[in-house]
Amino acid sequence: MKKALFLLLLLLLSFGNAWAEKFTVTNDNNEKIIVDVAKPLNQAARGLVFLQHGLASSMEHPVIQTAKKAYLDNDYIVVSFDSRYSTGLSDGDVKNARLKTFKQDLQTVTEWAKSQDFFITPFALGGHSLGGASVLSYAAQNPDNVSLVTAVAPVISGDLWEKSCFKNMPQFCQSWQQNGFYEYSFQGKMFLIAYDVINEAKNFNALDIADLLSSPVLLVSADDDNIIPRQDVESLYKKVKAQKQFYVTKQSGHNFMTSQNQQDLYNILYNFIKDNTKSLSNM
Repeated sequence: MKKALFLLLLLLLSFGNAWAEKFTVTNDNNEKIIVDVAKPLNQAARGLVFLQHGLASSMEHPVIQTAKKAYLDNDYIVVSFDSRYSTGLSDGDVKNARLKTFKQDLQTVTEWAKSQDFFITPFALGGHSLGGASVLSYAAQNPDNVSLVTAVAPVISGDLWEKSCFKNMPQFCQSWQQNGFYEYSFQGKMFLIAYDVINEAKNFNALDIADLLSSPVLLVSADDDNIIPRQDVESLYKKVKAQKQFYVTKQSGHNFMTSQNQQDLYNILYNFIKDNTKSLSNM
């Protein structure tokens, strides 16, 4: 009995209004992806969302956790996961991360979810940075499956990413390109990030698929983001023909690390989700 109660307590989220459960999903290559499914507590779900983090990150990133809370507070079932080749718990080394692998993992998790009792379609998608590019790509390719998209500082294209890197961090980026990797320290561990992640992302350009996005789209940037500058995100906003909103936060950088950054982001996400979920439910 005590063990059962302990396990139930482990499932209770710090948010206080949801229950969560961890799953291990295996892809066709027998690689493991760790998935977290959080459900509203004592409230019927109004929707389902999949959230994908950025490069050298995990589902514990502040942007993903903030988005998770905003969706849960709008009574969504929230599926977040550690992409392969990340700093999270899924299989693979960070040096092998590419936009292609991110897109594969999103596809794997959404396909797995179709067999689960919580699955709802159409569903929402949310992503940060490289995960933002991944969810935009999925939404463009599968418009009938997607109810809305929230992308925070999404990679717009590999070419623009590289251009921004050399403009804002020229010495770092020149060294990264010449060496092929740079060392990234996270929670006491060292990871190698390959320059090929930029090279491979040159095969993607969100501007070319903007007119394929048919569900409501929210794009969020920061006025001091040196990785994915606001003007790049704004260029995508101008191309999107669907219902859309664009917000620029103040001094949030690329990762929204402070409590004020996260509160600002939460307010933007919460209101967009609330407004668009209401309109969807009235269709």
